Amino acid sequence: GRERHRAREREREIPNFALSRDDFDKKRIELFSHFLLLLEEIIMKRSHRGNSGTDSIFPREADPETVHPCLFFTCVFLSVLPSVLCLVWVVHYAGGLAWDGSHQQFNWHPLCMLIALVTFLSNGLMSFRIFPFRRRARKFVHATLNLASVFVAIVGLVAVFQNHQ
Repeated sequence: GRERHRAREREREIPNFALSRDDFDKKRIELFSHFLLLLEEIIMKRSHRGNSGTDSIFPREADPETVHPCLFFTCVFLSVLPSVLCLVWVVHYAGGLAWDGSHQQFNWHPLCMLIALVTFLSNGLMSFRIFPFRRRARKFVHATLNLASVFVAIVGLVAVFQNHQ
């Protein structure tokens, strides 16, 4: 009686498809590496000029001719969009901007941080790798955007610290 009952219970059991933590981590790393390979396939055309003969899938510098212009301008647009939306939000919904110690001075902080860390830094990183300019011009744009990012971030930090005093 009991054996038959246990056998019926085993037949009715729902199979357990849950992964152990180690298997889950392995699967996650495997999927992430496949994602990176797919992303690399989409962005680059497998042109490794200037890669000093190595067979790396991620060349040190992308040949600007291999980056699709629509992808390039989409990346630039997506890096500028959050700053524009934040500016609209600050001006229309958060009371505007001021540098007089009021709560409006704090509004400089999120705006400056977005401009510095999202807009300038992301374009600074992209400029050295995929901007369609000569190497010297790319280095200049890269340095200029990174320095501008530092200065704008400092302005945002000064605004928040002065506001909290």
